[in-house]
Order: sequence, then structure tokens, then C-alpha cells
Amino acid sequence: MTMPDPRNGVALRFDTFGWGELRAEARATGCSESELVQRAVRHYVAALDRPGEERRNRVPRFVREPLGEDGPRLEVELAPELVERLHDEADAQQTSVPLLIRHAVFIELSGPSGD
Repeated sequence: MTMPDPRNGVALRFDTFGWGELRAEARATGCSESELVQRAVRHYVAALDRPGEERRNRVPRFVREPLGEDGPRLEVELAPELVERLHDEADAQQTSVPLLIRHAVFIELSGPSGD
């Protein structure tokens, strides 16, 4: 059995509202919170190259600061190519990968992505 690469794991924290929404959607869709985050990241990364998605994909300035630091911690394993793309996008937006992933989750929770 191959051990997961720790460089592909991301630790996330959500505030009470975010965690509640994540858990509710995971229950509603019959998947785990980690699977929901993985799906959100895949959709987000796929949308980065779609014309007209630039504004939706930007992390709003008011969420540039860490939120939910006291909330539950969720460890998520992501594919190496997704992690690399997230790091590139986080650098371009001058934010962190965890904040970018949280943004991707909230986009996912807001409705269908078209994928």
C-alpha cells in the first residue's frame, strides 16, 4: 500500500456557518466532507481556464484573513496536479491555498457548476 504524500494534503478550518453548510451538503449528497472538498477543488480548477469565470474565481478581499481558526480541522488529500495549480492561483491572487480551497467550497455550495 502506498502512503499518501503529505505535500498533497491540506488542512482546512471553517467557521461555524461554513462547517455547518459543508456537513449538510455532504450528508445531502451522500459523500464525506473530504470528498465534497475534493469535488469542489476539481470544479474550481477546471473553471480557472473558462472565459468569463475570472470574477467568480477570485477570492473576495474580505475573506483574505483566516476565518474559523477555532473550528474543526479537516485534512484533505488532493491530486498533485491540483495542489500545484492551487499554489499557482493562490500566488496570483496573493492569498493562501486553504483560503482558496474554502472559496472553491463556497462556490460549489452555491449551486451547479455546469460540470
